[in-house]
Amino acid sequence: MKGSWILIWIFIIAGISLALFQVEQKVQQREEELAQLNQQILKDQEALHVLKAEWSYLNQPSRLEGLNDKFLSLAPVTGWQIAKIGDLPFRSPAEAVQDNLNTASSEPTAESDVADAGEHLSTPPPPLKSALQPASFALGKV
Repeated sequence: MKGSWILIWIFIIAGISLALFQVEQKVQQREEELAQLNQQILKDQEALHVLKAEWSYLNQPSRLEGLNDKFLSLAPVTGWQIAKIGDLPFRSPAEAVQDNLNTASSEPTAESDVADAGEHLSTPPPPLKSALQPASFALGKV
């Protein structure tokens, strides 16, 4: 009887040892993954630092002003370029529809492909609600 208890305790100790070994291996594996993630975080932080430096360089006002002079020739908006909504001419719904039709007919679209196939719309589409309301925008260009 005493021998069977010793044998049972040997199996229990062997099972616990095996489980402890597996846990230790998983902990080491997780530590290696953590070290790799920390290295990746450091690399990403360095890359972010470089990107911030590049962004800072690209957004220097003197550099942007030079690019504007070279390529765009933009100038600040002056007071006479800004209009009130009431100063703008009102477009009637018929004019809005006609403008939409003229724009649509000048650009090749899927609708023009249907029209080329012989299927024509008998009535124009209803006007858009946004076409009934005048929009505010800056007039003219310096």
